[in-house]
Amino acid sequence: MPLYAQSNQNRLKKAGQASLELALLFPLLFLLFFGGIQIIIYIQSATAVQYAAFSSARAFQVYGDRKLADIGYRKIASHPKTNADQTIAEAAAEMVIFESLMWEQSRIDQRSSLDIFNRVYEDGNDLSYNRGASYASGGAVKVNLHCAHPGGCENGEGVTVTYCMPFVFPGVDLFFAAREKEYPCKVQRFGRSYNGVALSKSIFLGREPLER
Repeated sequence: MPLYAQSNQNRLKKAGQASLELALLFPLLFLLFFGGIQIIIYIQSATAVQYAAFSSARAFQVYGDRKLADIGYRKIASHPKTNADQTIAEAAAEMVIFESLMWEQSRIDQRSSLDIFNRVYEDGNDLSYNRGASYASGGAVKVNLHCAHPGGCENGEGVTVTYCMPFVFPGVDLFFAAREKEYPCKVQRFGRSYNGVALSKSIFLGREPLER
């Protein structure tokens, strides 16, 4: 075989091998890239949950388990959106989380083109007392009030807010396998269905009602 032909054949062989290696490497590179984005999503979600828990605990400190209807709140719609039967503490948590996380913007319904603050949030009512039976909606945000029962929160301690963080890209759940196993969650209502990781934060501010 002529020397130049053999050299050309070797060059083509090396080029083909390099292309194959690159093709095998691309999925791993994409997984690492999307995994990095998911880690950022995790950090943002955890930060939002902390602020949501504080806002919810502050609402609980003042209003206990009173509902939006009890204070004449006007930015309401019908279930599963923000509604009159929703507690003030849960509504506060939902507003913080859905306004803070851009991948949850689809849950926001701006009801007036003139008033950008006239918004409601689609997530249903998901409330429990002392981690008892939950009035569950299957939504992304759940609130547990640390008090005995409905209407009996005069001596309540605080709240726990839980957010079900979604996996935005396929395959990135591999990076969170251990945490997903320990803190699993599932959203399955209102046209959405996904598994995720439950992020929870408890804040205990006690009660300091307006009525003296």
